[in-house]
Amino acid sequence: MKRIIFLIGSICLSLCAPAQQHAWKEMESFHELVGAVLHPVEMGNLRPVKEKSAALLAGAMQWQASAIPPDCNYPALKTDLVDLVKHCKDLDEAVRMKRSNDQLKKLAIGIHNQYHRMADAVKKA
Repeated sequence: MKRIIFLIGSICLSLCAPAQQHAWKEMESFHELVGAVLHPVEMGNLRPVKEKSAALLAGAMQWQASAIPPDCNYPALKTDLVDLVKHCKDLDEAVRMKRSNDQLKKLAIGIHNQYHRMADAVKKA
């Protein structure tokens, strides 16, 4: 019986290992912001962008400033993080300048797509 429990535990640990391979707290925090701030834009809801663009920028800056885990690094990562922060600054400024909803939507979708490209590249790293 102990062998069966040990075997089941070993299988569970091996299945969970790939998910832990790319753990990066700041990236996950930014991902949460993407869900809360940018995903509603896809449904036409710009309120979260207008209310939380500064938080999105802060999250991007924290991600950029954080230490890169070796298993998350890919050749263009640092450049991509610089670009992400720039695009988040552009969005935050556009919100403060009360730009049109179409402009805000375009900027928000660009950041959303950039994040997902980066997340995919991290998974492949």
